[in-house]
Amino acid sequence: MQDGAIHITGKARTLSLSMALTLLLLLSVLSVRTFLGAYHYGKVPGILDDRSSEESVTVMDVSEETVPAYQDAIRMLGRAQGYDPSRALYRKALADIYARLGGWSKTMELLDAPLPGGSLSSDEAFEHVTTNIREAIRRQPTNPDNHLAYGHISWETNKVAIAGSEYKKTVNAYPWNSSLRYAVVMEYFASGMQEDAQEQARELAGIDDSYKMTESVTMQSAVERRTPYYLRKLSGSYLFKAFEVIWRTSNKDVTMLQGIVPDNDEARDAFEIFLESKDVIGK
Repeated sequence: MQDGAIHITGKARTLSLSMALTLLLLLSVLSVRTFLGAYHYGKVPGILDDRSSEESVTVMDVSEETVPAYQDAIRMLGRAQGYDPSRALYRKALADIYARLGGWSKTMELLDAPLPGGSLSSDEAFEHVTTNIREAIRRQPTNPDNHLAYGHISWETNKVAIAGSEYKKTVNAYPWNSSLRYAVVMEYFASGMQEDAQEQARELAGIDDSYKMTESVTMQSAVERRTPYYLRKLSGSYLFKAFEVIWRTSNKDVTMLQGIVPDNDEARDAFEIFLESKDVIGK
């Protein structure tokens, strides 16, 4: 009985060791594939870098001369995605590149200009955008940037209902994020959806605090003297941007503008400075 027990324990240890080695081998393979995916993804900025720009890394514009570089970038991302298919990041990057190519092809088509050999039509490129961004969402459903991109391509391809749904998912992911909501505001604005742009601009004005000054004597002095720093802070705020959207979509309706001003002194001052910038009141 005792020898039998020892024999069973030895088999169990052998089995445990085998399972551990299998797991270690699996983790090693996954780590290698993750590394190779990241390696190929990391090659893309260099492929698309506009070396004529003085900036450190600038994505080159799409043109007949640069289309081959974009195709190389797509192949590189395809390899990255093949090594690590679970990464939503690679799908999003593919969608972004196809979107740039599709926008360029659409312009060429509107001009009745021939596309270079091997180039995708705008419809083909936008189909790739849709496929990849939907896959990115499937892998990372809570990422608002993916929903924003899906909304944009849906609008671009006349799928208005999907676009509206995706824009709502974008702002609902982080309701208090001013930069994200402003991105949605501008999507609506650029698409000509003025009422939706106004609605989101009102929400933006209510949640933004980038115009507010910290409590201190120095800051109070800046407010009173309207220093360049203070004016830059106000004009660069999302509240100011919300004013601009309402101004443009309401036929310069000051009353509508007044209705979105938050109930605090700094916001009222921002409103006054905005009106001054539009020559509505004296400077």
